Amino acid sequence: MCWLYIGFMVRAVHRMRALKNPSGLMRALLKCLSKKQFFFTTGVVETAKVEALTEKFVRLYPTIAESSSYRSAMRKTRQPVVDLFWWPLTPRGSWEFVLISDQRLPKEPKMQDARRRNQRITVLNGYYQCVRKPGDGWTWEMTDEHFAWWHRQLMRAVSKEDPQLVIDTANRMRRVVSMYKGARIQVLHLLGEAQRACKTKGKRDVKIPMSVPIMRFLPVYSNCSLHEQILSIKRETVDQRSREQSQPSFS
Repeated sequence: MCWLYIGFMVRAVHRMRALKNPSGLMRALLKCLSKKQFFFTTGVVETAKVEALTEKFVRLYPTIAESSSYRSAMRKTRQPVVDLFWWPLTPRGSWEFVLISDQRLPKEPKMQDARRRNQRITVLNGYYQCVRKPGDGWTWEMTDEHFAWWHRQLMRAVSKEDPQLVIDTANRMRRVVSMYKGARIQVLHLLGEAQRACKTKGKRDVKIPMSVPIMRFLPVYSNCSLHEQILSIKRETVDQRSREQSQPSFS
């Protein structure tokens, strides 16, 4: 009885594991969608509010921090199975959350349905959106805004005199874009368009790399808890402020 009491008192942020990286967040959401958890709500809050909001969500939806066997039991009784994911945004100081469920949650009036074209899940400050491709299931691709941004970068590079600038821009895109299948198709399209634009401009010697890496499935979770991740971000923010304040002033 004593052990049960101690376990109950452990706060959710200490029990929940932190995501390892942005790809971990994206993989975790794909797994939820594959289990028909289509209903979601998202938001961005400052670091100071992450723990309190986490505890609130876990009180409302216990499956967030419970075992897989408990979650399976809830599914059998047609109770909502809910997941909560957090990721710190850049610059530091704010966090993005995704609360996702296999049922609509009455206490979350702003829930959306990821299956609807105009209600797609977007993450990492709106950089990627989750889409369902016929025959391929769920994947991630760049949002229209960021696809257009990379298109502008490539076309601007093509218009410059230095041909190496095109190759450097293409390689930068290949390096920073998360290569899930949807995004990989977009990148290949952009590379092909840039190559055709080079030929139109008379830059036939520019050889844009036309291969892109396949997404490596790295671990979803890190070895630390959400609480430890929050503390680490807080320390990082304090250190950054200290460095800025210690810089000499020349005004």
